[in-house]
Amino acid sequence: MINDINEVLKWIGPNDRVLDVGGGAVVFPRANAVIDLLPYDERQNTEQSKVMAEAFTKRDWFVGDICNSEVWQKIPDKAFDFVVCSHTLEDIRDPIYVCSQ
Repeated sequence: MINDINEVLKWIGPNDRVLDVGGGAVVFPRANAVIDLLPYDERQNTEQSKVMAEAFTKRDWFVGDICNSEVWQKIPDKAFDFVVCSHTLEDIRDPIYVCSQ
C-alpha cells in the first residue's frame, strides 16, 4: 500500500482525470472531482490543500452516499483515469459495492 502522497502522484499523468471517493474530510490534492456525503462548502481545508491548488470546483463535487447507486449515476462511465479512496472503505456499510464502481 502506498501512503505517501508524493508516491501516489507519480502514478498520475499530467492530463489524467482523478476522482476522490469519500474525500470530503481530506481531499486528495490532485483530485479533479470528489464524491462525498459532505457538501462542497463543508469540505475540510487541510495541509494537503496547501500542496497544490484545488483542481475541482463546486460543479465537480458530487454529494451522496457512495453505497447507493444514485450518486454513481451522476458520474459518466470511463470519465476518470485514476481513482483515490483513502480512509473510507473501512467506515462504510458496503465497501464491495463501492469498489465495484
